[in-house]
Amino acid sequence: MARKTVIVHNLKEAKAEVRNSKREKAYEYYSAGKTAYRASKELKLNEKTVYVWYEAFRKNGAEAIEEKPRGPKKRTGAALSPKQFERLEKAVKEKTPDQMKFDFALWSSKAIQEYVIRSMGVEICRRTARRYMRKLGFTYKSPIRRSRAQNQAQVTKWLNEEYPRIKRKARRHGATIMWADETANLAGAEKRAGYSPKGEAPILRAPDQRRIRCSSISAVSNKGDLEFMFFKGGIDTNTFIEFCERLIGTKDKPIYMIVDNLNVHRSKALNSWAEAQNKLNGFCIFYLPSYSPELNPDEYLNRDVKAHLAEKSIPDSAESLQKAVSSHLMMRKADRESVKRLFHKPEVKYAA
Repeated sequence: MARKTVIVHNLKEAKAEVRNSKREKAYEYYSAGKTAYRASKELKLNEKTVYVWYEAFRKNGAEAIEEKPRGPKKRTGAALSPKQFERLEKAVKEKTPDQMKFDFALWSSKAIQEYVIRSMGVEICRRTARRYMRKLGFTYKSPIRRSRAQNQAQVTKWLNEEYPRIKRKARRHGATIMWADETANLAGAEKRAGYSPKGEAPILRAPDQRRIRCSSISAVSNKGDLEFMFFKGGIDTNTFIEFCERLIGTKDKPIYMIVDNLNVHRSKALNSWAEAQNKLNGFCIFYLPSYSPELNPDEYLNRDVKAHLAEKSIPDSAESLQKAVSSHLMMRKADRESVKRLFHKPEVKYAA
């Protein structure tokens, strides 16, 4: 590969020397007062090329003999200057379109087009906008969702102060920290894709999603523990307490459970029960910052289940749906390493 690169480089240098030699001869013709037409014929060059050289000689003299870098300038397009490219790159990296008073949530080719037109006064098409993004090293991908109501100060405090305090307390009391979350799976609701002839979309025969569903609650630890339970309808305090009691029964040590701020998790009945359990076996409940599901490792288990269902045939009953979910969760439970890998996600590495 290195040899091939050297050959190509030497070939380019040889061609550049030939071009320089021809420009020198053309300059001699120019200095002698001969016409560009005559020079082109005698030197066997394109007439337009020689006219361009003559104009350059007229403006810059002998300096125009030296060849300038060929090809387009790096990181420039047909319309934007390097400084405008830097400005565009900074805007896309540091802000969202709506923060800049554009009616777009994310940077799409349409948003880029409007930004360039309105902010720089340069007319470009959406195809050019996509080309600009490729040149700048940006790719088009699905976003990570964050709630607008999320309080970043609370998240920072959780990561830097609250969770480290929980971890120290758990170490002192020999407790197992587990993250819990509820979810509902609806038959056929997952994002799916499949091959079909060009120009034809595949047809997916799906049931009424509202009729075929199953609800579950699960909890995971960074040691590879996984427990789950199914329930009917929506979660309530009694159902949550039942799951906690099952969880307590699986361990001979205290359990520190971390959950979100769902009303059920903060009910008076649950608080009274949790206080009694704390005195009895050291059980404690802690709460994640509001609107921060990405900080809960169990959330990634729920996503894993949905990704698994998206590859399988769509269940035709609530019983078969629950069986499919249970089968996958049992497989994960038997593979502790796969549960530990849930904690490898950047958002939850703090809990690994």
